[in-house]
Amino acid sequence: MGTWGHGPFDNDAAGDLLADATDAASPATVVTRALRCAARAPAAKPLDVDDGAAAIAACELVAIASGHGASDAMNDPVVAGIVTSLRPGTADVRLALGALARVTQQPSEVMDLAHGAGGSDFIAMLADLRARLTGARAARAPVVNAKRGDLVVVPAGPRRRSVIVIAVVSAREVAVFDGACADARRAVAHAAVRPARRVALAASATALLAAGRVVANVPLRADLKGPKRYATELAVLGDSYALSSASFGQVDHVSYDVACQFDRLDPLAPDDLRDVALRAAVPGRVRSPAAREAAYVASHRAGWRHRRANTTPHAFGDLEVLTSVAAWVREFGVRNAVDVHTDIADGRQGYGRPNEEAERRCYVFCGLAAWWRNRWGARALPSAVVATLPATLPPRQLARTLRAARVLVAQVTGHDAELRLLWEGAPDRGARLRKAVASLRDALAP
Repeated sequence: MGTWGHGPFDNDAAGDLLADATDAASPATVVTRALRCAARAPAAKPLDVDDGAAAIAACELVAIASGHGASDAMNDPVVAGIVTSLRPGTADVRLALGALARVTQQPSEVMDLAHGAGGSDFIAMLADLRARLTGARAARAPVVNAKRGDLVVVPAGPRRRSVIVIAVVSAREVAVFDGACADARRAVAHAAVRPARRVALAASATALLAAGRVVANVPLRADLKGPKRYATELAVLGDSYALSSASFGQVDHVSYDVACQFDRLDPLAPDDLRDVALRAAVPGRVRSPAAREAAYVASHRAGWRHRRANTTPHAFGDLEVLTSVAAWVREFGVRNAVDVHTDIADGRQGYGRPNEEAERRCYVFCGLAAWWRNRWGARALPSAVVATLPATLPPRQLARTLRAARVLVAQVTGHDAELRLLWEGAPDRGARLRKAVASLRDALAP
């Protein structure tokens, strides 16, 4: 098993089960198969760790669908999507209890892991899951799915009679009414007159029912009907924004001047809705390109000081990256390096920018292209590296290398380049980097 956590879905095998159930025409079939695999496993043979972990996840899905799930599990939209299609009967709950009994009975590789360091939380989770399944067998509580127009009331705080009122707009969007309502009996009147703000949900609206209850279903007010658009910042830096629905559908790419007029798409957990109602939290707006860049610089300033102390702005100024690229060329050949960087230059392959190391590798490739052409930067290229590289390239290969390098060198000081930001923090405000890039551009020019 690749990863292991204390929750029923905190491992790779559980993740595979959720993925299979999501993709399947019948999620119930996938869940039942996982339960039977464990329940029918030979008692004398160790139960495989992945089979056991998948069975635990399937047991939790049955518990949730029976109305006895862990409240935080329903916050996962993948889990919520699967559960809405399950209709477990008494036989399914019995099968889940049988599977869980086999998982917790030795020989079991899951229990071998659980009894290792830090396993007490996991064992406690299994005991809680068994208790909830036992409760589901005794008296199953049906799962109620939230519907458009449902008014959900949630306590305004611990030991308070007052509630906040929330209207379900869609599976991923609700309207939160301003202020606290004196009690649940007045929720309909509260929703009729109070201002409301529509917000996106991080999980299905059904997850709200774990924290509150439906008191009525009423038609949405006119001001809460119709599509609402939310703004999103795309990429880390730059003037790239989108407008979309609450579920990030119907995406339109727009400028900052347009995006800043809309609420930012910040999907909220059910517990966050109280703060919206009580005005302790107000949905924000997207940041300007300059504000995004300033925040990024502030979060990286200390690390960049160290990088400037140990590198230079020259294409060959990071010895570790230079050596790594040279080793790659030596092991896989120049053709492979040219193919990869041609794909990057043409947009067929890429990496998330800003990314200093990936940018450095492209910068090194550009420097090597110029070196192969006319020995540009020869004094900056260590002899130990020179000894590992081909001295020249065939004309056709050199032409492809130069074509890719001419595109990539322009990106070294681009608006989303971490190298640019890193060296603009130097006392010369990036002058040495700009000079080095200009020299390299000249060397690569047709």
